[in-house]
Amino acid sequence: TLSYCYLGSSNGQIALWDSRFTSHPVHYLEGHTAGIYCGDWSPHCQSKIVTGGDDMKVIVWDLLKVETSEAMKVIGQEQSAEEEEDGSAELLFTHQGHTERVNDVRWNPQEEGVISSVGNDHTVQVWKISDSLFQDDILDDSLLE
Repeated sequence: TLSYCYLGSSNGQIALWDSRFTSHPVHYLEGHTAGIYCGDWSPHCQSKIVTGGDDMKVIVWDLLKVETSEAMKVIGQEQSAEEEEDGSAELLFTHQGHTERVNDVRWNPQEEGVISSVGNDHTVQVWKISDSLFQDDILDDSLLE
């Protein structure tokens, strides 16, 4: 099972910590461009988190990609310019529907892939991630059990 916790920062980076080894972060998730104010673990898939912040973005992450990268020993290797434009390998999806800061994000506890977000733009947005984003050709969550 995954033993990660995460900490969002004012510069948009998410420090990923392994709760078994707390001397330093094991990885950083990069995709936000400003402060991160909220996040939520998926109740359906222990490797997925969603975060939101001052950059008006809601980002869905797959920490299994960190596990895969570590297993293949590619963390720390440079990405190609094209890969770098897409952000971290763990970044699954970016929702850019808000026009002001995202104050809270939550996974729907009843329906997999449904996320709600609320922002300073006075909107609540409810949307569903495509099922294809939850499928991985190499690994799936059954390997985490």
